[in-house]
Amino acid sequence: MIYRARYVLPMDGGIIDNGEVMVDGGRIAAVGTGLAEEHPDEQVRDLGLCALLPGFVNAHSHIEYTMARSRIDGLNLWDWIDAVGYRRGQA
Repeated sequence: MIYRARYVLPMDGGIIDNGEVMVDGGRIAAVGTGLAEEHPDEQVRDLGLCALLPGFVNAHSHIEYTMARSRIDGLNLWDWIDAVGYRRGQA
């Protein structure tokens, strides 16, 4: 399947005007322009005036706060900061 959009924003490089993204087996196989012509047997879905961009992944986590849930509720700010170990490593 090839998805076509007015703008394609790849992970590396600049914005591709009238770009295409080819997906094969749930994975991105190619990004660029002219993919539909290079692969005439692929189905093309034109998304029109939109932007295709990579999915966002939240790599920022506060797992230690989740583990402390209910144990430190109701503390004032400074006591809470001490309880979650914010000052870890400081004398």
